[in-house]
Amino acid sequence: MVKPRTNKKVVDWWSIPHAVIGYLFGRYNLLDPVQFTALNAGWEIFEYTVLKKHYDVFNTPFGSGTVYESPGNSVMDFLITEAGYFAGLEIKQWRIELAERKEYWNKAKQYARMVGKPFLVVGRPMMMYGCGDYTLDLNPVGECENEIQADIEDLSMFEDKQFGAVFASHVLEHIEDIETGWNELNRITDRLFVAFPHPGYPHALVTDHKWFIYTAPPLTPYLEYRRIPGR
Repeated sequence: MVKPRTNKKVVDWWSIPHAVIGYLFGRYNLLDPVQFTALNAGWEIFEYTVLKKHYDVFNTPFGSGTVYESPGNSVMDFLITEAGYFAGLEIKQWRIELAERKEYWNKAKQYARMVGKPFLVVGRPMMMYGCGDYTLDLNPVGECENEIQADIEDLSMFEDKQFGAVFASHVLEHIEDIETGWNELNRITDRLFVAFPHPGYPHALVTDHKWFIYTAPPLTPYLEYRRIPGR
């Protein structure tokens, strides 16, 4: 008979299924973050106080060794499961936003062709979608044929309604004067299409983002935003 032992490792092979389970819950949105965190915490408390053990298949050649949870192991299992959940949630949202960018780019291009005016893409495509007739960025890198280096807070080189459509992807949240940028984009185009990182997900908080954007064209004709605290 194998004597029970306490698992003194904070991270062990059991951490892998914890991360996978968390990832699957996030990736397929089985529970919202509050529900999942409550379930995760409840399970770890139940496991530590009631079950009090894992069966470690590497403990004996027969896979029957009983291993008791340590407090550190329970806490780390909780954190690893949470990390897996939010990684899954982030990947799911990134895929949604990538599809959204492609959809808006296509709609903007079709509208520009319909009205017979040039199509402007603002922000580097980074191979996620195509270039426009012109592509504008603060720091162009030669990805597109007709690149323009400019700040969207000053688009005075363009005439009013010069473009049939402008597609601005993940740019407004970066600039200091969002109202000026917004007004300039609307001034130069018949129709504006804006893609933005959705608040509530970690990628909306990357270090150079200054604004949460909640809605913008084509979802609504107006822009709704809020300053990120401390930015």
